[in-house]
Amino acid sequence: MSGEEKVSIFSARNIVRNGSGAIAMASALAATPALAQSAQAAAQSSGPNQEGLGDIVVTARRTAENLQRVPVAASVLTSATLERQRVNTAADLQYNVPNLVIVPEPLAGSSTPIFNIRGIGQALGTDNTVVNYFADVPLDSRVIAAGIYDLASVQVLRGPQGTLFGKNSTGGAVLFTPHAASTTNVEGFLSGSVGNYSFYQLTGAVNVPLVKDVLGLRVSGQITRQKGFVRNLSGPDGADKHYEGARAVLTFTPAENIKNDLVVSYFNADQHNNPAIAVALGGAALIYPDFFGAGNVALVQSQLAKQQQLGVRTIDQSFDANPDKNESVFASNTTSITFGDVTLKNIVGYAFSSTRNGMNQANLDYPLVDSVFNRRLKQFSDEIQLSGESFNHSLKWIVGGFYSYQRQSYLNTYYLFNPFFPNTAQSLDVFRSRAIFGQATLDLGAVGLSGVRLTGGMRYTWDSRAGSQLPAVPTPLTFRKGATSWTVGLDYQVTPDVLVYVTSRHSYKAGGFNLLDPSTPADLRVYKPETLTDVEVGAKAQFDVGTMPVRANLAAYRGWYKDIHTFTAATCGATPTVASVVSAGKGSPKGIELEMQARPTRNLDVSAFYNRALGRYNSFILPTISGCSFAAPSGFLTGQNFGNLIKDTAGAPSTTGSRSRTMVKPCHLLAMFTSAVAAKAIRSRRSPRHYPRTLCSMPASITSTSAEETSTRVSM
Repeated sequence: MSGEEKVSIFSARNIVRNGSGAIAMASALAATPALAQSAQAAAQSSGPNQEGLGDIVVTARRTAENLQRVPVAASVLTSATLERQRVNTAADLQYNVPNLVIVPEPLAGSSTPIFNIRGIGQALGTDNTVVNYFADVPLDSRVIAAGIYDLASVQVLRGPQGTLFGKNSTGGAVLFTPHAASTTNVEGFLSGSVGNYSFYQLTGAVNVPLVKDVLGLRVSGQITRQKGFVRNLSGPDGADKHYEGARAVLTFTPAENIKNDLVVSYFNADQHNNPAIAVALGGAALIYPDFFGAGNVALVQSQLAKQQQLGVRTIDQSFDANPDKNESVFASNTTSITFGDVTLKNIVGYAFSSTRNGMNQANLDYPLVDSVFNRRLKQFSDEIQLSGESFNHSLKWIVGGFYSYQRQSYLNTYYLFNPFFPNTAQSLDVFRSRAIFGQATLDLGAVGLSGVRLTGGMRYTWDSRAGSQLPAVPTPLTFRKGATSWTVGLDYQVTPDVLVYVTSRHSYKAGGFNLLDPSTPADLRVYKPETLTDVEVGAKAQFDVGTMPVRANLAAYRGWYKDIHTFTAATCGATPTVASVVSAGKGSPKGIELEMQARPTRNLDVSAFYNRALGRYNSFILPTISGCSFAAPSGFLTGQNFGNLIKDTAGAPSTTGSRSRTMVKPCHLLAMFTSAVAAKAIRSRRSPRHYPRTLCSMPASITSTSAEETSTRVSM
């Protein structure tokens, strides 16, 4: 089989439909499913065609609401949708949601997904532009990596965020909500898949009420294995899968108005990155190796000749196994207490992750450019919210406070044109963020504007950061920054099935330090925050075409993006390549998004989406640094598309077990310190469903092309 074929070999769940019968697990668990009371209350039918499609409940505004009544661009994948669409990894989400691109971090491999929304991406080394939440806790994407199992829902919020909960962000937010434990029913499931390259995956969960109606425990886990599809004659194969995760959820409901959820999860990945394969060399790659020993250039050339004979799916290198290791632990505790129309909630989270990622840029058995990045992250956050309704339910409001502490340490080692003298750099980044926020929605029906609601929100954030690096910056750099985020919107419920709205938001992402490269000059050590202001106009409608119910959501947006974080490379004095992030650009993200769902027959659902994204750099002005010249000229991105942009993207009609998506990804600037290597490379890749494409060449002197495989899954 040339393609990666996977077949679901078994899937057993205790299911009760219409009160008749169940499919039991091998362990003979028998139960009835728990009812989500709050969700059902929020999802009351608002029109006759709701009976055909049913309601989607979203908590984007920190209360359970019908998605069709929420005046923001949001996509929701329910537990059933995640299973039906075979969403097994974070990367799979992008084939179900418009304007979402997920790629592996260039220096961290496939175990670190980077989320991009509406072309708003994340420059290498900066904070997340799209903030990921797991169990309501904002987390680094390394901790999210393998949490895509046993989830109640995934919600994708597009546009600037910050006035309702958690961290401020310019790109959006993705909320992963694990299943809570049931305190009433014994239930569980077990599923498995097998495929070529010795692929197999097992996923399961079991729920047990420890004290009926008071205390419940749910334990779930997943294990995945697959041999690499890039063969290495002298080391481990590349692009393999070897990871496992486990999660426990303890739900405590001592009274009707009190609920506490404790979540603990663990993830471990010990695999290898997809290697780039050299097909040609030139420039510095054929000069500098001889500085470290006569005959090294000839050795490199002979290895290249051997590589050309091996082709694009086999390498022979023992110097570096291209490790992709990730171990993470996460814990959160959420307590909510309701007093009539007011709810007090506290969310505490802790996360730890340790990653090790290596990249041999040419994958010859000589380190033209070989780098290993070791990273340790500790994170703590606490958020308190007070929400409720006032004035006979005409005013819905939420106020809160947020605190987070994040400590990241790096040990980077890289070999440049020689195997004997590595360069090393140790860096430390400590980031604290404090914020207060509030948002309210007022129903104007009391003043004669029936169906009209006005929303306003504000957030003020205090950020402080300290960073150091050995040997270049032993005395910590520091900065403090205060900033405001806001949102204002107006929506009109034209009929029970038609909503129109307009909203404008403003938020920012913190600045930081360039600490990865010890040769970075002082004038490039600090980059400032980026900001995004947008305007969004949308409509949500439900209607019948004959007897077929249809749901359609449309949004158009325009943004003003300033001080865009951009990763660049420069030559400073005798140092050929200095990697750094600069706040160099201004841009205008804009586009339209359409999501549709229909039910032609009782047993057939069809869904599709389309988006057209047109974001561009309006200007790109690099700073003037004495003694430095940038690899790219100032202004060369002016008029170009944003990096992680999908233009004219369509999600083909999807039904149970199948989907398709056409993706057009223009290349973006990713100038790395490895740009001194003059090599052309081919990178073997799975289809983008299972391994996201690299969006552009690594440095200008290395180009990547695709040797793609197809992938088929059949559900049984």
